[in-house]
Amino acid sequence: MMLPLYIMALKMMALKSILLGKMTLMLVAFNILRNVQQRQIEDDHNSRVAAEYYGYQDDGIEYGGWVNRRRGFSGRSETPWQQRSQGSRRRRR
Repeated sequence: MMLPLYIMALKMMALKSILLGKMTLMLVAFNILRNVQQRQIEDDHNSRVAAEYYGYQDDGIEYGGWVNRRRGFSGRSETPWQQRSQGSRRRRR
């Protein structure tokens, strides 16, 4: 007598898990599409900020902004930690 009820409960659990899996896949696909759209907007914003603040006048993205190594005001391309390490070597000599 209990076997049909047990099989029905297993079927219901399987249906719930299938529906939950489909909802999860839809949520993942929605987030992927939303992130792609946000990334396109952000690239345009980064180009505009680079043109305003750094004087970068190209149609693309400022390549130095990707690795956080833009030229400083002194014209040197070293990063601050490279400048500090060179300064400490100069003092030792």
